[in-house]
Amino acid sequence: MGGDMSRYLAMLLISLILGAVVVSAQVSTGTISGVVQDPSGAVIAGAMVTVKNVDTGAVRTLTTDTGGRYLAPVLPVGNYEVTAQQSGFQTEVRSGIDLTVGREEVINLALRVGQISDKVTITAEAPLVEATTSAMSSLVDERTIRDLPLNGRSYDRLAMLQPGVVTMGAGQASAAFDFGTGVRFSVTGSPGGRLMQFGAKVIF
Repeated sequence: MGGDMSRYLAMLLISLILGAVVVSAQVSTGTISGVVQDPSGAVIAGAMVTVKNVDTGAVRTLTTDTGGRYLAPVLPVGNYEVTAQQSGFQTEVRSGIDLTVGREEVINLALRVGQISDKVTITAEAPLVEATTSAMSSLVDERTIRDLPLNGRSYDRLAMLQPGVVTMGAGQASAAFDFGTGVRFSVTGSPGGRLMQFGAKVIF
């Protein structure tokens, strides 16, 4: 009996460690980055960039580096606006930036010569192609979750809405993939989809 208890405690310890690794790997934030340039395309070092969460009013102030770059990582999801200022140039405001889970929005700003008190506001448009990472992902937003007639309100049904996702039964993949219980997914032919919940968002 002592041997069974030791094996049980060992399995419990391994489960706790694996669970901690999975939790630590989950992403609930996004990133906004970009380059500030002048009308000729030359980078502007030392420009002040303000990243504001319109929903909460939280503000993060940054300064561009020698390459004109700025980076605002680990931002809570939400609606953002980015403002760039530099002496001798008009202030540019980029609004309508919808930051979602795990996404890196690239917001490049081109400042026009003029008074810093003059303000130019541009509404951002979502890019059609993800240019910052080769990873494939899909976001199911709150409206989709609310409007879809989910059977039993089971969130794992949302995985089937994504391209290349199919369910797999026991014995259809490697023995390692058969471990555990619950619904098994194959994503673009590979076993194991990443399922993460944050509020009302599910990302695969």
